[in-house]
Amino acid sequence: MKWKLTAWLFFFFVSPGVANTEASELDQAVWLATLGEYQRALEIFEALLQDEPDNPNLNYYAGVSHYFLDDLDEARTLLQKAVDEEPGFPQAYYWYGQVLAENAEQEKAAETAALGLKRFPKNEKLLNLAARLQLQTDQKAEAFSEPE
Repeated sequence: MKWKLTAWLFFFFVSPGVANTEASELDQAVWLATLGEYQRALEIFEALLQDEPDNPNLNYYAGVSHYFLDDLDEARTLLQKAVDEEPGFPQAYYWYGQVLAENAEQEKAAETAALGLKRFPKNEKLLNLAARLQLQTDQKAEAFSEPE
């Protein structure tokens, strides 16, 4: 069941235009990650990062792989780097916000979601993340309060 969830996440969160018809190293690494082979995929992503350390796609993929390997510190570092490069895809903002939230950095996570929504205002995942974080960070928000 876990691999199905992982496959869904990578298929739907893969940045557009990355895969091509040739079996490149990046395609192979993305496929391995999709199958839940994060460690093997990460070896390829990190090798590719040696040549392109500021590539937001590579930092994103490596960051998400670290996330699924429960290495939140490295995931945070790589996803922040992806976001700092202003990627042309919303997934980096979503996953960086998710990692921040799991590290109990809700305010920074909310800022990241808002930043992503400025660039991708209709992205459902970012909208959901922002709403969830709003409820967690806004002391005045009372989701289930009784009417006065």
